[in-house]
Amino acid sequence: MRAIIDALREHRNGRLVDELDTKFGKLVKAVARTGKEGGITITLKLKPRPHTAGLQVEMLDNVKLSIPEPDKATTLFYTHDDELVREDPNQRSFDGMEIVDTDTGEIVRRGGAGSGETVVDQLRPFSEKLAGPKNRHS
Repeated sequence: MRAIIDALREHRNGRLVDELDTKFGKLVKAVARTGKEGGITITLKLKPRPHTAGLQVEMLDNVKLSIPEPDKATTLFYTHDDELVREDPNQRSFDGMEIVDTDTGEIVRRGGAGSGETVVDQLRPFSEKLAGPKNRHS
């Protein structure tokens, strides 16, 4: 009986082996880069040709890769007034906290434990100044 390796080398004039080689290289690289499991699935089907009494058979192939993806970073947001914000709106500010305009060096706002304002409350006027008009992207 003829070895399967020989049939694979001849199938599609060697293009299946070339395809496997390329895809296997991609798989090895992705597994090494991510440290995660991946796989390659090779499906071979043999289909008898009609009216040949089994003397002619077509070989069909399908090669599928399962490439591992790197983990994506996440970002923590808080909600405040139905909006996402980066600072915890319930976190009180520190005594002596100052918000400084980096362009002018001017102290824009002062806060402290006795002010009753959250960090978000204190930063809102400054962030609105940076954002400009609300519809500027429309």
